Amino acid sequence: MFHQLFVAVNEVRVPKMKTVQKKLLDAHGEVFRAIAAGYLHPFAERRFEKARLAVHPTVLVSLDEAFRRASRWQKPVRPKFGFLFRHERTEKLLEHCPWLARVAIHSGDGYLRERAVRELQRPEENAMDLAALLCRCNDHVPQVRELAIIRWAEICRLPRLEALVPVLPVLLDRVPHWQRGGYMALELVRSRPDFRYLLEAMFLNETSGRLAKRLRYVLRKPDLDVSLGMLATGARSTFVRAVATQAVLQGETRYQLGYGWKWIDKTISMRRRVPDWEKRRLDIPDAVRTNTLRAAASDKSVAVRKLAVDHLIITGPAGYEAELATLRQDKSCAVQWRMDYFDKKWSGKVSEHKDD
Repeated sequence: MFHQLFVAVNEVRVPKMKTVQKKLLDAHGEVFRAIAAGYLHPFAERRFEKARLAVHPTVLVSLDEAFRRASRWQKPVRPKFGFLFRHERTEKLLEHCPWLARVAIHSGDGYLRERAVRELQRPEENAMDLAALLCRCNDHVPQVRELAIIRWAEICRLPRLEALVPVLPVLLDRVPHWQRGGYMALELVRSRPDFRYLLEAMFLNETSGRLAKRLRYVLRKPDLDVSLGMLATGARSTFVRAVATQAVLQGETRYQLGYGWKWIDKTISMRRRVPDWEKRRLDIPDAVRTNTLRAAASDKSVAVRKLAVDHLIITGPAGYEAELATLRQDKSCAVQWRMDYFDKKWSGKVSEHKDD
């Protein structure tokens, strides 16, 4: 009886769910296996397109190395006699199947990647094509990299480019750390006259990712200074509203330059790594600061409401009686503690300087 129950339980197995990254890798490998077999079934195209459209452009960029590693058999092979043999079947299929360029642009063969960059059709209409082309702007093969940058420059000259908004997280998170053509690709996008509006659209609508770090990186330059008030009141992400509110109320923005070391005990060579911050002054109008403070006092996030109380502790209660009444009824302990200190300070019960 126990043996039968054990067998019955083991027969009912829950299949493992594949992640979207795994599905995209499998679909990419299926296309190349179909090419190697000599028959490219339309099902492989539909499966690859479905898996590719199901991920964010940042995921596609992160999988670029895995794509090239999985298709290493496409690389040129040079035997001992010096003759060069290449798999030219994929390169010939590009003439009859233009969609195959979206697969071949992640190939392990540099010749094939160069041909795919040249044959990629209308990448400005698809965010995934733009992300794949951006990967080739940082390619280790100079010919592929130069051709990709030329095509990227042509795309950046177009008057309207809505598909660039989903690719901005890649440009702001990964491209600054690339050592080849990433900086040039980012400067080409920054030279667009609508770059500020593209950033606004991204920060207003995005809700996932390292948004706070991304916004601080953008605020190193005055590209979004005039939009901080709108981001502080209208962004969907709590992190964007918090960073924008802090910058508006304090009149300055800070961004991380890197890391430094701080000694704990030199006798035993004990130290710890600390972030190195830099500040930049902002010219914020008084009307924008007032509207931001009023919106922060009734924000749904505790982090933003705490910033409002911290600013009121410094400036005082003049003109903000309605906001103070709302904050005194706040249910957050962090806000209540700050309001208690606010009441004590501005009622004269707390001294700013301790007597010696």
